[in-house]
Amino acid sequence: MKCAVHPEREAIGTCVECGLAFCEECRVGVGNKNYCKKCVEIVVKKEKNTQRNPVIAALLSFFIGGAGQLYNGQIGKGVLIFLTTWLVIPWIYGIIDAYNTANKINRGETVTEKTSGCLIAVAIILIVTWFIMIIGILAAIAIPNLVRAKLV
Repeated sequence: MKCAVHPEREAIGTCVECGLAFCEECRVGVGNKNYCKKCVEIVVKKEKNTQRNPVIAALLSFFIGGAGQLYNGQIGKGVLIFLTTWLVIPWIYGIIDAYNTANKINRGETVTEKTSGCLIAVAIILIVTWFIMIIGILAAIAIPNLVRAKLV
């Protein structure tokens, strides 16, 4: 088989995107895949859009349980971890999982689906509602005790 660009040279492989044969000069490796020079620009743009910073993912999960999973595009897992964060073990798991998942996304081992804005909005609404409920419960406990303390 001959190279599609250099017909005088033997091909060493085919592009995983378009299937054209390429020689050593035309081969461009991205991650563990080989592309032709034409397709590599498209692939690099796609990969830049899917890169995740593991430290940011872990920090988000540290401060708000499940937020790192939301950052990584795992909406369902993020909401589940958020709702069970008070158990502490899911919170710790969420920090570690967010970091590891971001690394897997960057290595190309995990593919993230494009999430719709609706799912992210629902997740944010659930998180805000949860915080409002917690503040309301704390206020219901604190306000009567403060009033009682001022009367005495």
